[in-house]
Amino acid sequence: MSPRFWVEASGVCMWPALREGDLLLCEPLPEGPPPSPGEVLVAREGTRFVAHRLRRSHGPAGRERFVLGADLGPADPPRRREEIVGRVLLVHRSPEGLLEVAPPFTGKAEIGPLEAALLRRLARWHTDSSRKGDRIQRILPLESGDGAT
Repeated sequence: MSPRFWVEASGVCMWPALREGDLLLCEPLPEGPPPSPGEVLVAREGTRFVAHRLRRSHGPAGRERFVLGADLGPADPPRRREEIVGRVLLVHRSPEGLLEVAPPFTGKAEIGPLEAALLRRLARWHTDSSRKGDRIQRILPLESGDGAT
C-alpha cells in the first residue's frame, strides 16, 4: 500500500466540513470493499483533484462506480475506482489542529439549489476568499516524523 499523503484544499463547496487552506491527510483507497457513503474521497479530475463526499457506489467489486458530490452542490458524474486517489482520514486546520472529517449536514437531501447557493455565499464570506471552485491546489508528500503515520 502506498504511503499516506497530504493535500491542501481550496474552495467552499465542502464548507463547513472542509475549508480554504485545510490540509487533508489521505490514504490510498485499498482494494476490497468500497468506502462507505459519507466518506470524503479525493478523485482525479483531468490534471487536478477534487475532494467530495461519497454519495453512493454501484457495480461489481473491482469495477465499481462512485458517485461523489460536494456538500453544497449536486452530485458529480460517476467515477471509476482508478479515478479515486484516496480517502480523507483527518483535517488539519489552523489554529484548531487535527480534526476528524465533519459529517454532512443533517437532512442534506432536502437542501435545494437556492439554499445551497446561499450557503456557498456564506462560506465565501466566512473564508474571506474571492477564489471559486473546489479544486485541491497541490499534493504534499507525508514526511516521516509528522506524527500522522
